[in-house]
Parts: sequence; structure tokens; C-alpha cells
Amino acid sequence: MKNSVIKDIWDNFIGGYREFEDFEEVKDICYFAAKPCVFSGMTIRENLLLGIEDKQMEEQLLGEVCEDFLFHNDVTEMEHAMETVLGKEVNLSSGQMKKIELIRAALSPAEVVVLDEPMANMDEEFKEQFKRIFEKYFRKRHY
Repeated sequence: MKNSVIKDIWDNFIGGYREFEDFEEVKDICYFAAKPCVFSGMTIRENLLLGIEDKQMEEQLLGEVCEDFLFHNDVTEMEHAMETVLGKEVNLSSGQMKKIELIRAALSPAEVVVLDEPMANMDEEFKEQFKRIFEKYFRKRHY
């Protein structure tokens, strides 16, 4: 199933299997795997902004996004908040790691965002909130 979805995206948005001379052609598609990719030794902020060009994002905007994804309270409970170093100062739950990945997807400028199992390891409160999250951050994109 996943392979056919990726192939459909490839065929319909990128133009099929061929050699690329200029990788700019594929920069507007982001794939977020079922298993979240979060890096130890980096701060929460660095993990959230991984792959985002504007690393100087306003604190208020980042806080709003974290609040929408029900991650703000988790961050503020950590001693160093956004500057908490993962793996050194704190270990995240699988649900928290997934939220980081989903926030990264929401902040991504990609026109096409592929979310693989976005509800995996999430609690009921988040699952109920996800419809609003989807409408606000992903509806206007291709998916």
C-alpha cells in the first residue's frame, strides 16, 4: 500500500522515474515516516526546526503551533523548555516524538506532505484534536 502511494505521488507530482539533474524539482514534497525521526544531542527547538529554512521563527508562532499540537505543556514542564537537550536532559515518549515530527511537517513549506500513520502512538485527546490540526495546517496542501 505505502509503495503504491509513493509511486502515485512520484508519477503525478514529480513526473515518473528518471534521473534528476536538478534536485530542486523535488523540494516541495516531504515524507514523514511512521517511525518519527528525532535526534538525541539536539534541543527540542532544533528538532522542531530541522529542515526548516527560517531557524529564527518567532517564539510566539512556535509556541502557538506547539499548543495546537498539544505539545506546549510537555515542553514547558521541561527544565529548559525549548532548549532541553534530548537524550541528555530528557527522553521523550513515542507520542511526544511523533508530535515533534508532525509539528515539523506543519512548519514545512512543502506543497505536498505525506504523513505515514500520523495517529500512531497518540492519545485520545490528540486524536480528537487532529481534525482541527489537519484543517489548519494541512488541508490546503496536497496529501
